[in-house]
Amino acid sequence: MDLENAHGIPVGTKGHGFHGFLDITINSPEFLENQSEAQVMLQKAAALAGQNSTRSKIFDLVTRDLNSNNTDRDQKTGVFAFQAHRDPMGRRVSAANPMLSTLNITNADGTKKYPLTIS
Repeated sequence: MDLENAHGIPVGTKGHGFHGFLDITINSPEFLENQSEAQVMLQKAAALAGQNSTRSKIFDLVTRDLNSNNTDRDQKTGVFAFQAHRDPMGRRVSAANPMLSTLNITNADGTKKYPLTIS
C-alpha cells in the first residue's frame, strides 16, 4: 500500500494507498464505450463465470474493486475493474518514474545530488 497512489476510489478506502509513487487508476465504463471487441470479450468472460453478462451489467462489473478490503474478496470470481498504471492525466507510470526523477535531481550548482547508476 505504501507504493500505491490510488485514483478513482474514495480516499481512505481500506486496502489501498493514496500517497505512494505508483499511480493506479480504474478504467471507467466510458473507457469501454467505443471498444466493442472488449465488450464482447468481457460479456463472454462474465457469462463463463456465471455473472450477468448483459452490456449494461458489464459496465457495473468493470468498476468492482479487485483489491477491496471485504472479508470475502478472495472467494469472489468473475470480471472486475481494469486497474491501470496511469496518472490522473492519463500518462502511463511505472516504477521507472520515481527512479528517473531521483536520478535527475541536481544540486544548486547543477551537479547530480545522488550518485546513482541505473542499469
